[in-house]
Amino acid sequence: MFYSIASKLGIIKVREGTAIIKATL
Repeated sequence: MFYSIASKLGIIKVREGTAIIKATL
């Protein structure tokens, strides 16, 4: 259960990171 939550948070962080990179570019 903890792993699934961590993976979801990781995916969210990755999406936020890509959005920030696109914004800077």
